[in-house]
Amino acid sequence: MGLGTTCPECGGDLESGTVGGVRDQALMLACGRRGLEPSHGRGFDQLPADVLAQTTTAPVRSVDRGKLLRALAGSVDLLVSEAVDAGSVVPRLEPQLRDLVSPEWA
Repeated sequence: MGLGTTCPECGGDLESGTVGGVRDQALMLACGRRGLEPSHGRGFDQLPADVLAQTTTAPVRSVDRGKLLRALAGSVDLLVSEAVDAGSVVPRLEPQLRDLVSPEWA
């Protein structure tokens, strides 16, 4: 899954770290909701095309701040849309998640 985009400050793999991790968690939720194997991405390729289409903005392609925020925003969008079975957690967390991807966030 990872593209090997390395953070210039910490040397970490941004795709397998937080941004890619949010996307992967959202895809695991999507798999679980559809009765597919969620662990280790086993069911990802069996997800419907409309779900997979939501991941096109999620991969980290650069360490540019704007592109990282765009990738994280795509992951957050997918996470929120797939977490409908989480009950009251989503309405409480969504504003905080949206704040994280705001261009004004410092």
